[in-house]
Amino acid sequence: MGHEICNRPGAACDFVVNGYEEDMQRIAQFICQQLSFDKLYFYGRDRPIHISISNNPLRHLQVMHQSEKGRCYPGKRAYGYNVLDLVKKL
Repeated sequence: MGHEICNRPGAACDFVVNGYEEDMQRIAQFICQQLSFDKLYFYGRDRPIHISISNNPLRHLQVMHQSEKGRCYPGKRAYGYNVLDLVKKL
């Protein structure tokens, strides 16, 4: 099909939910509390969420920050059910 960019099988996408364009932390909270996922990258309250799914989900939440020059860099992260504590702080 194509060249894989990750060695973990699955699928991924970036998305925004209509009506929550400025409140995406609520969407991240819902996902972490209610859904199975492999990795979720949270870029900010008003930015798209990047999420992946896999047959063996890690439940990895990675908070991303943006430098003054516009480059993204990783901040806090959590795995498993520890994501519930971190996602409440978004």
